[in-house]
Amino acid sequence: MKKSKVVHYPKKIKNLPVDCKVVYLAGPVKHAPDWHSRAIKIIHDIDPEVIIISPKKLVLSGFHMTEWYKECAWIKYHMDLTGGYAKGVIMFWCPPMECQERPNYNGSYAQSTRYEVGKWFTRLNENPQEWPGKVIMGMEHGFSGARYVDFDLKADYGVEIFWGDLQEFCYKTLEII
Repeated sequence: MKKSKVVHYPKKIKNLPVDCKVVYLAGPVKHAPDWHSRAIKIIHDIDPEVIIISPKKLVLSGFHMTEWYKECAWIKYHMDLTGGYAKGVIMFWCPPMECQERPNYNGSYAQSTRYEVGKWFTRLNENPQEWPGKVIMGMEHGFSGARYVDFDLKADYGVEIFWGDLQEFCYKTLEII
């Protein structure tokens, strides 16, 4: 039986195999369409050897603060692992919120994603020796606050945001490894 090349919470990677390619799927999970499953399929259709790390849980459970802290630690560990690996790419994909799920939702959609985008572009630009991985940013039209994120990434880092569909973005992500 072939070993899975997808890692979901709570499974943890201890060491990456030498010379493998790794993609961490960063972006909204809560109130987002199921873009993680689509990205996994697209990437593995292109290159089945890529290790994909997805923070989207396979089994949803109720909210418990202890579990939330564990999930946050898992996300930080795996993003650090990917960002610290020369053949690692943190792939930020920001689709619009799926309103059907929560029509009266008043929270801030993708708030942790917005923080992580700033953190990772700063890390990789200011200390590339410690963080040799790559980061790439893509958005679907309709993502709230996209103009602000687009402006800041261009102004601070000269980054061009990818605007388009997820399939094209997955191809673009694999091209930079």
